[in-house]
Amino acid sequence: MITISNVSVDFDKKRILRKVDLDIDRGDFLYIIGPSGAGKTTLLRTLYMDVIPDEGYVQVEEYSTMTIKKRSIPYLRRRLGIIFQDFKLLEDRSIYDNIIFALKATGVSKNECKKKAVKALTNVGLFEKRESLPGELSGGEMQRACIARALANDPILLIADEPTGNLDPATAKEIFRLLKKINKLGTAVLVATHNYKIIKQFPGKIIYLKNGKIVKEIEDYR
Repeated sequence: MITISNVSVDFDKKRILRKVDLDIDRGDFLYIIGPSGAGKTTLLRTLYMDVIPDEGYVQVEEYSTMTIKKRSIPYLRRRLGIIFQDFKLLEDRSIYDNIIFALKATGVSKNECKKKAVKALTNVGLFEKRESLPGELSGGEMQRACIARALANDPILLIADEPTGNLDPATAKEIFRLLKKINKLGTAVLVATHNYKIIKQFPGKIIYLKNGKIVKEIEDYR
């Protein structure tokens, strides 16, 4: 479904990723772990083609970093859901309107936007709070709103960069229960995290990055 092949990335003459190879299949639940500066976020950014490799390539379905045109990137990103640690919600809009805004940005029609937003909010248990502003929600509810936004286009892969970094342990468990539920319904999930306690509670395949290289792969960490 997704292939990362021999990928290297340089920033300011410094090599951030070094010949990374990784395949992601439908239904996978993967963690990327490693020390700060290992290249985890950069690797995630190559998937939604915010970063184009200096060597190698990333293939997401029919989209390749070797051939993709700028005008095609929004269509690629329809196939991916992205969850950020700091939420990146628009503070002056309801969570419903946040999802509508994100869908419109990828070219979804007005009627489809409404249907997709309602479905996504229902799936994360936030339909009753759809008119709430982000500032009126708890941290866990804001992260669920972000997951709803990421799910709205029925992505093949959900990408989460430190999704529980700002949450207390109980709320973090709630978020991972939701991610596991989404995964069981068929969506692949890729999580970059430092939260090793969560990994023990919600097992998955582990990719260990160090100095921009995959140094270890563990099939099922328990």
